[in-house]
Amino acid sequence: MKQSVLSTFPSFTTRFEGRIPHMYLDVKGLVTIGLGCLIDPESLARSLPFVGKNTGERVPVEVIALEWRNVKANTLLARQGHTAAARVTTLKLDDDAVDELARVRLHSTEDYLKKTLKDFEAWPADAQLATLSMAWAMGAGFTKSFSVWTHAALRHDWAECARQCLMRTKGNPGLVPRNKANVALFLAASITTTPDEITRGAIS
Repeated sequence: MKQSVLSTFPSFTTRFEGRIPHMYLDVKGLVTIGLGCLIDPESLARSLPFVGKNTGERVPVEVIALEWRNVKANTLLARQGHTAAARVTTLKLDDDAVDELARVRLHSTEDYLKKTLKDFEAWPADAQLATLSMAWAMGAGFTKSFSVWTHAALRHDWAECARQCLMRTKGNPGLVPRNKANVALFLAASITTTPDEITRGAIS
């Protein structure tokens, strides 16, 4: 991905996902942390460098597993949000760990997208950011279910991508502002004269 996308993505996605250092449940009941990074199943959480909220000291994997299971079992948290989860969790990731997890997930998302979107590296930065945003919300396999969008993307028809990129918001109103931002980015990609840079007006 272009450097401007890599540097912009954390602040861009924080607008929609927040920056949550503790485990919480998303609207689907999946354990999540950081910039909206899924750590479900449990194995994805066990390898992370969790520390105690009060001590700041690393905790053993058994403690991580116990907290994960407690959060997963508290299904009410999916409706109550991350602030409710803050009251029932004792572990967190520090800022560096949150950033590293997001960086690793972003690159793995890009790698998966490139299996279908072969020339992704050549796309305008605006289109790259919007596509990664869609993948962050739906998973990198979204290209299969968004086939009309995918065909438009493969022919670099960014205006059509803007029309076809909308994600269903029923039961997940948090996708409304992300949809709006993605549309703006694809429209910016269709007219950009600086393809290596993010169009600032599209993400303001």
